[in-house]
Amino acid sequence: LKLEEEPADHAGMGAHLFMLLSEHIETDAEGRFRITLSQDSAKGRSNHIQIGAGRQSLYARDSFGDWNQSATPLTIRRTGGAEPPPERGEADITARVAECLPAFVRFWSGFKNGFYGNPEPNRIVGPIGREASWGFLAGGRFHLADDEALVISTTSGGARYTGFQVADPWTIAPDPLYRQSSLNSSQVAANADGSFTYVLSIRDPGVHNWIDPVGLHQGWFNLRWQGFPDGHSGEGLVRNCIRVKLEDLERHLPPGCPLVDLAARRRQVAPRARQYQLRHVST
Repeated sequence: LKLEEEPADHAGMGAHLFMLLSEHIETDAEGRFRITLSQDSAKGRSNHIQIGAGRQSLYARDSFGDWNQSATPLTIRRTGGAEPPPERGEADITARVAECLPAFVRFWSGFKNGFYGNPEPNRIVGPIGREASWGFLAGGRFHLADDEALVISTTSGGARYTGFQVADPWTIAPDPLYRQSSLNSSQVAANADGSFTYVLSIRDPGVHNWIDPVGLHQGWFNLRWQGFPDGHSGEGLVRNCIRVKLEDLERHLPPGCPLVDLAARRRQVAPRARQYQLRHVST
């Protein structure tokens, strides 16, 4: 759960005020929990978020390490405090959207270039530690020909969640249902030594951890690690990132790198659409 104040510059990202990670949330025997929000200090209190004055936004993110998981149902109830400001009417909201839109577009159209420092293609930046120590990100741009591949080897570092995804040059994700444009913790297969090797390529390389860019020859790739039990420095999460010719791919794969044939690939991809739809089912 993440709390942000409303951005004064309308750029789409407010100042981060507080974050409550899943490992810090105390639950009952059935996994249920209650979070309180107030201006009272969170120091020495569990399941409490300290808020400030004025309008703020509360975000909840479920990172699915297994697409068969269900989203966490949440309800919110006001129990006291000063009267909230009146709700904004449709005309007020419309005017505010129009006012904020130019800065919003400028910020997010430039975000893709500035976040990783607009690196040269086919090299990886990171891991970069994220706010409140929730994990690490690494990534960069790819630019590949039909006969090329980007080979990236990583370790989990003990993280409870890992993910790899690609996006187009505007950071819009391609089809994740019928194409293997992303892989998470439950979908990857480890090398013989427990590490993981991803192969990003236009053509299927016959490697289990193939990242399919869905016909995109250039775009962005992003790796994510979340939920370290005892913290982590980020060291050793990324082992290498190299661009190779597909005809030379085999000699760049580590021993015991999981391979697949066409039948195995079909079995790997087939459940994606069904599992993806589960996140849209009301409980």
